[in-house]
Amino acid sequence: MRLFSTGLLWFFSALSALLSAQTTIVTGTVRDAKTKEELSMSTLRFAGQPTGVLADVSGKFRIESNAPNADTLVCSYLGYAPSIVAVERGKTQQIEVFLEPALNELQTATVEAKRGRKVPKDTLAIMLWREIVAHKDSNARPRSAYFRYDNYTKIQIDVHQYHYIKNIGPLREHKKLGFLQRYIQKDDYETNLPLLFKETLSEVHERSTPKKRHEVIKLDRFSGFENENYSQNARSQVEDINPYDNVIEFAGKSFISPFSASGNISYRYFLTDSVVRNDTKYFKLEFWGRTPEDLAFAGMAWIQDSTFAIEKIQMDIPKSANINHLHRYRVKQSYKRLPDGTWWKESEDIETAFTIWKRQTKEPLSLAIHKFSQSYEPIYSDSVPDSLFNAKKPTWEKNAYQLADSAWEERRPFPMLYHEAGIFRMVDSIKATGFFKRAFAVGYTLATGYIPFGKVEFGHLFQAVSWNEVEGTRLRFALRTSDKFSRRMRIGSYLAYGTKDERLKYGANFSWNIPNPNNLWQNVRAAYTDDYSIPGSFNRRNYDNIFASLTRRTPLTKLMRMQTAEVSFSRAWVRGLDNTLALRHRIFHADENTGFEFSDGQQILSKFSVSEVQLNTHWGPGEQFFANSSTRTSLGSKLPVFYLDYTFRHLDNFLGQDLQNHQLDFYIRHRLNWQIGYTRYTLTASKIWGKVPYPLMTTHLGNGSYMYNRNAFNMMNEFELVSDAYISLILDHHFDGFLLNKLPLIRKMKMREIFIFRSVLGSVDPRNLDLMQLPVGASPSGFYAEIGFGIENIFQVLRVDFMWRLTQLDRPTSVPFGIKFAFQPKF
Repeated sequence: MRLFSTGLLWFFSALSALLSAQTTIVTGTVRDAKTKEELSMSTLRFAGQPTGVLADVSGKFRIESNAPNADTLVCSYLGYAPSIVAVERGKTQQIEVFLEPALNELQTATVEAKRGRKVPKDTLAIMLWREIVAHKDSNARPRSAYFRYDNYTKIQIDVHQYHYIKNIGPLREHKKLGFLQRYIQKDDYETNLPLLFKETLSEVHERSTPKKRHEVIKLDRFSGFENENYSQNARSQVEDINPYDNVIEFAGKSFISPFSASGNISYRYFLTDSVVRNDTKYFKLEFWGRTPEDLAFAGMAWIQDSTFAIEKIQMDIPKSANINHLHRYRVKQSYKRLPDGTWWKESEDIETAFTIWKRQTKEPLSLAIHKFSQSYEPIYSDSVPDSLFNAKKPTWEKNAYQLADSAWEERRPFPMLYHEAGIFRMVDSIKATGFFKRAFAVGYTLATGYIPFGKVEFGHLFQAVSWNEVEGTRLRFALRTSDKFSRRMRIGSYLAYGTKDERLKYGANFSWNIPNPNNLWQNVRAAYTDDYSIPGSFNRRNYDNIFASLTRRTPLTKLMRMQTAEVSFSRAWVRGLDNTLALRHRIFHADENTGFEFSDGQQILSKFSVSEVQLNTHWGPGEQFFANSSTRTSLGSKLPVFYLDYTFRHLDNFLGQDLQNHQLDFYIRHRLNWQIGYTRYTLTASKIWGKVPYPLMTTHLGNGSYMYNRNAFNMMNEFELVSDAYISLILDHHFDGFLLNKLPLIRKMKMREIFIFRSVLGSVDPRNLDLMQLPVGASPSGFYAEIGFGIENIFQVLRVDFMWRLTQLDRPTSVPFGIKFAFQPKF
């Protein structure tokens, strides 16, 4: 009997332990009980437990516990009454939590200074925020003169909610894509298909005075790409976030930082918790935007008491924010205090998901980018040799991109997850399928306008047919080599024919991207063309585009035949600084049918030629580029980008004279981020010394189209104003809905306002007017200005601008007011 009783006791003890070990898992969404809208960043915990979890920006949460009394869930949210929900212990379940708005208002604390001097009413949260802002310069970065650390970064790109498309069309019928099923990841909310994976192991060196940073890439690999340029560009597109900055730029938008110097204008702050760890007190500060549609974050930060530094922070972009196609954006960071008392960012986790396809479901199909970065083994000192920072670009260790898996296993600080290792195998399998090759060809054609066919490409689709008053219907056919022919060399040519002028136009070009040890841009280019061009618009946008033809407001009559032979060499000396030397010979042809005659009033020329030497200097501190076999495209810079061009010209036997002149062009382009949007401006100055005929002067770019052109004077007629010396300003300020977001009914449409200003002050030397008469309709520029405002993001794709011309209204062709349109899908 005793044996039976003892056994029964052990049985029930084991059963009790087994039951107590079972995990209670609860997932779901927190909503407003009246509006049914998701409540982001609400707090959930099991009753009797001191800690819990935060719901994400969509109100979703997941909480679990092994505690035997985990049967009651408590949900709280600022401004709402707490909700207590009964759950089933030891089971996995999904629920929805509804919160009722609280009737009482938040309490505030009034602080009075000594000597009876009163301080204005303020909340404790605002007081804490002010201290963070006051100390952020000392907390934003280590104060040591030299700092070194190792860094491991991984970036993964997924398709979220893959189950929406895996049963559609060719994906369902294509048996060769069935292997994708075993790579799908599932959780309580999403079904994800990993697409690409990149990881980098590097050594980072930073110096505070003068500020410099150098990175040594030890290991790097990017699934599906065997090119350092692609790997570097992929990493640069997911930038590090500094919460201490006043403005944080993301997806072309300027988000106000919660710790901006004037963040209290756009944010509400709430002190919701405090905790003591290792004899140090930390405060939990929550924040979100005052207006739901404003470009502001929602999140929380743990703040250290004595230094007022950020120890941990989570920031989300709410779904209500005035930004398109963004399903999720979340930043998590943790900071570590160093022995010298300064703070250092130890880890960063950034999740971004862009909507691809939205159905009548809660979760859209999205392309997700997840970046995780971990820094470790920091070393700091007061001195460092300057030679360490002389490298022109990030240094790559020998064969860093080709090292085998065994090298990664030995040197990677964290083990690779199983699904991450499988991405490399999956990408290689996808690339081998005919479906991928066809889909890639279609996407490439839509993006570039060229149809790939082995080692050659045919195009350009958007230039194949166009029309104007000079050529009639213009037919154009182009051919160029592809990357399968050469990754560093490109050869191209084209033929064009006009049904009205019945002339054959043609051109050919050659480009070679020269390899070099530093992997800096180095290019040789040669080209020859015999075709029409808009005078004074050298290197400007092509006029033979079907969209330009369809949207023209006035007929295009000002075209001049030009023969151009050119050879150029470009070289980048350091990152952001490069030069281009070009030798060019051009022949201009007169044509009275287009209104261009070369005459000084006594003599008439049928054509004239000019030889040019041009040196271009480009300096873009911090500017990023995407380079391929023949060209490179700027990805922008947070700092101003400068250009300086010097051109020497010689005209042989021009109306009986040998002429020489010198031209200097200088311009700046920059994007300024503000707390009320951002400003794009271009400031240009130019001067020609010596006699010059009008085809070689600057013809200011007018707009004869119904479509808005951000690089043009939109109320100026084409070939209306000419200068040999001028200064101009082109400026657009995008408020990004800062004003319209305040209007209750309008703000739901997420429209955004723009301010527009254009001006030029120029002149023409009288000697140049005597040298060659300007054509009919053209005149020296003088002072010109236009102003306007616009509304963008109409139905997420349209922009409408209302423009007024302010000067030279007495000209017969002047139009004082106009409306311009643009098709501009934007985030």
